[in-house]
Amino acid sequence: MAEREVMVVYAPMILRSLAEIKEAFGVGERQIKLWVQQGAPIAVEGEGRKVRYSAEAVRLQVWRERKCLMLE
Repeated sequence: MAEREVMVVYAPMILRSLAEIKEAFGVGERQIKLWVQQGAPIAVEGEGRKVRYSAEAVRLQVWRERKCLMLE
């Protein structure tokens, strides 16, 4: 039987707003803002009422997992 080449492709899931981050991770706004203060890979752009948040889902999840391991 001939060998077949297997290719894995990763398409990043970009979360483009605070609402999308909240929905993807099942947390509230306060928790996300705390993560930002703790150094989470969440981009925060703008000021005041025009603040925009964005994050790549896998990078944020990896950060959360590492943070949990450090607390153990």
